[in-house]
Amino acid sequence: MNDASSSGPNKPILIRGLNWLGDAVMSLPALEALGRFEKERPVWVIARTGAAAAYRHHHGVERVITEERSLKGRMKLASILRSQDFSRAFIFPNSFSSALTAFLGRVPDRLGYRRNLRSAILSKSLKMKPCDFYSHQSFHFLNLIEAAYGQAPFIRPKLAAPPLDPQLALPDGFKLALAPGAAYGGAKQWPAERFADSALLILSELKGTAVILGGPSEMAAAAKVEERLKNRVPLLNLAGRTNLDQAAAALAGCDLTLSNDSGLMHLSGALDVPVVAAFGPTNPLSTSPLARLWSIVRKPVECSPCLLRQCPKAQRICFDGVTPQLMAQEAFRLLSKPVKAAGALFWKPNQAHPRLLTNSPNLRLVVDRSDFLKLSSEPFKAPEGTIVLQQPLSASQMSDFWRNNGLNPSSSLWLSDDATFLKNSLQFGGKSALIMTERAISQIPDILHDDFLPSITVPDPARALEWFDGL
Repeated sequence: MNDASSSGPNKPILIRGLNWLGDAVMSLPALEALGRFEKERPVWVIARTGAAAAYRHHHGVERVITEERSLKGRMKLASILRSQDFSRAFIFPNSFSSALTAFLGRVPDRLGYRRNLRSAILSKSLKMKPCDFYSHQSFHFLNLIEAAYGQAPFIRPKLAAPPLDPQLALPDGFKLALAPGAAYGGAKQWPAERFADSALLILSELKGTAVILGGPSEMAAAAKVEERLKNRVPLLNLAGRTNLDQAAAALAGCDLTLSNDSGLMHLSGALDVPVVAAFGPTNPLSTSPLARLWSIVRKPVECSPCLLRQCPKAQRICFDGVTPQLMAQEAFRLLSKPVKAAGALFWKPNQAHPRLLTNSPNLRLVVDRSDFLKLSSEPFKAPEGTIVLQQPLSASQMSDFWRNNGLNPSSSLWLSDDATFLKNSLQFGGKSALIMTERAISQIPDILHDDFLPSITVPDPARALEWFDGL
């Protein structure tokens, strides 16, 4: 329920934003939802320098305050907050210090998660549910908005990049962005030489320019890529030459990004640039890009995901199976023109989630007869045009199914809390969403060590459809 009337109508709202660029991009759906409820009040965001660009270019943010990490800087920030008379603060990070700033700034209504002994300095604290630990990270932030206002929509993040500095003008033709760095730590970085080899495979077919991007700390990796590509393909090395605003502008002018699991991966997705990402030690279920077109390339090993900044092993093995050939193959797949057509929603419901979802304009519901009968005992009414299968379709029957119903396999979605059921999407090139029930959570270890990966993990079926309709 929207309780905003308890504060003055013009008092600004504060968002304590995230510290890393990728996390900041994943919090943008929460800002989109906030804008649906608060159309008049200005929104200010506190963020670290490395994440500020994501918020600065979001249409719903009036001002971004850059946080200084020193005690003096934090006291100064608290003074600024007191002077602005904020009505409410949403604390996205889970740290004690992030909540303390809003508390010292005398923001009367402070919402955040019940973590790190900070409940006493929050006016409302949310307890994390099991599904919150395993669903995509973007839903974690959206929950805070819903705690204040009620049900909120999930809207995929989209950013408008600033104009590119004329001195950094990009060449005409196809442009391949290469982002070989990762600010979080060296363990996340796929070898720079493989970035270069992937670029050679792609540009041998598409005849364009390699644009290398990264911050000052990533210049060494960028230099290795440049050395391997020099005199073999046209290239432009912008690593260390741009701030994040200009990096966003350069990314927006490219046609495809190759990256690690990094801030530039998430930024590419928010700029609607197709992205192919190499994943090694990080969890692809919680931090996959919220892009329109994306692919994650990974080869599971026993010790991954470890989430470590630096690999303790003598040889880092989690990237061994991620080859330039695989990255190039996924790049060509993404760049092939997708067929726009209606698809099927193959839904295998669990009793924990019996309700149906939404009247999606792009999907026709398909349910198994046994599932339909199970649902019929609930307050459930199938939408008009629902296809009720008498029995599961065999592989040989699927071609007739697509043709007879005029549906496109690659525009379809498989939805369940059973990962085995979702694997059907592999054969047809569709998307899959894993609903994070207890059964799904019990399957997570197997999923992370399997070649199959759901497209997204969601807390409930409705979120899956909101995500899919936004692609």
